[in-house]
Amino acid sequence: MRIVTSSQMKQIEQRADQNGLFYYDMMENAGTAAANSIMSKISPRDKRVLVYAGKGNNGGDGFVVARLLFQAGAKVKVVLVDGEPVTEDAAANFDLLHDLEIGVLDFLNDEPQLQVLLRDVDIIVDAIYGTGFHGALRKTARLAARSINGAIAAVFSLDLPSGVNSDNGESDKDAVQADFTIAFDSLKPAHLIYPAAGRCGAVECAEIGIVPQWRTDLPRTFLHITPEMVMEAIPERPVDSHKGTFGKLLNISSSLGMTGAAKLSVLGAQRVGTGLVTLAAPRSLISLHAASLTEAVFLPLIENEAGTVARTAAVQLGPKLEQSSACLIGCGLSNNDDTAAVVEFVVKNAKCPLLIDADGINALGRNIDILSEAAGPVVLTPHPAELARLLNVETEDLLAHRVKYGRAFAQKYNLTLVFKGAHTLVFAPDERVFINTTGNNGLAKGGSGDLLAGMIAGLMAQGIPPLQSAMCGVWLHGAAADRCADRLSKTAMLPSDILTDLCGLFREYNR
Repeated sequence: MRIVTSSQMKQIEQRADQNGLFYYDMMENAGTAAANSIMSKISPRDKRVLVYAGKGNNGGDGFVVARLLFQAGAKVKVVLVDGEPVTEDAAANFDLLHDLEIGVLDFLNDEPQLQVLLRDVDIIVDAIYGTGFHGALRKTARLAARSINGAIAAVFSLDLPSGVNSDNGESDKDAVQADFTIAFDSLKPAHLIYPAAGRCGAVECAEIGIVPQWRTDLPRTFLHITPEMVMEAIPERPVDSHKGTFGKLLNISSSLGMTGAAKLSVLGAQRVGTGLVTLAAPRSLISLHAASLTEAVFLPLIENEAGTVARTAAVQLGPKLEQSSACLIGCGLSNNDDTAAVVEFVVKNAKCPLLIDADGINALGRNIDILSEAAGPVVLTPHPAELARLLNVETEDLLAHRVKYGRAFAQKYNLTLVFKGAHTLVFAPDERVFINTTGNNGLAKGGSGDLLAGMIAGLMAQGIPPLQSAMCGVWLHGAAADRCADRLSKTAMLPSDILTDLCGLFREYNR
């Protein structure tokens, strides 16, 4: 699945034009592909169609669609949102409409007539803005988007819904809500990153004549996580292996009242094939854990009166960190002065890859800059509220600007950031963003994140690099959850149920 930014798409089109596939041809190809897509879903004959067109090339694509739907028997009218087109190719396609019985309305000046047409419209084509849009909708475009969203019709957006930012998934609050989006040549980040992805409806990618060589050398800054990428990163298990072959994970988790989080994280690590998992937990809880985690080993830690790990437990953890191939801290750990001291010790002393989750992340809020003193590679797995607290921003603002905040954080602290949510994003410290589209809202239950943390940490323990472990973990977690939802339903499934489907995934891919 190709993902390109707006500037890369502009560069691709320039190369195409220089090599004989002219801008006018690409516009014709894009409009033809979009019209064919629309007609494959709805028979055009006698359908009432409104094409909302901007004054740029996205509007030009819309004029091609208008012409072709009219020729296929639809009753088409074009609505000019910002006046007549200003680009040469769009103007040429606009002129072709004059020879056809296609009415042209001005959005503001012909509003009474437009309101009548909106009552009975069957299809709306959104061709106001494409990849060049950023910022906020201007007044007229905002009113036009609202009129589209208020209509009872099938809405098709060309390349992108008007009002979403192509490159970062940001969306104006009044952006067009499409039922279908026809992306041209390649997907854009907005098709996969929320909140913009939520505006796209069903997305399909249409070829417009671009030759692969015109884009192969462009840097891939946004990547879609695929099963092929995952299975390439997870090696097949050698026949002559033993438990030491698959690593040793030290899992520092659990506290009184939150033992389930620790258990799920242990099981997650075990089910991705980790050789040996040691659960380091308050000593009073060890017998409880040992009763259900029969394949794990345990490190009883000094605890405080609250039933959480005491700061003096750091002396117990030092030698164990030296013996481990990866470390996980935070699942059900609790957040107090003692646990914060332990988190700080681990960050500064774990030379092996370290995953920080849940209360481990909350502890960082006391002194986030200790991440700059990390002894080894770090992976952070926050949900939005946890990351918002770390950044001291409102959760709503964070969710509206995921790429901006996520990229900056991963680069500042030179770590891998797993920004959990719908279409989880994995941010690398080198600006790359990996987008995961597996998973469903059945994961919106306590324990799902603990399971994921254990899975990623377990993969790291086996020697898979932290970034690849994060990519693999989120994909496997989501893919297993999708199978689990099919089996049990999104409502009834539990995080522990996902483990069964995770086993099925590994069996299917011979891992």
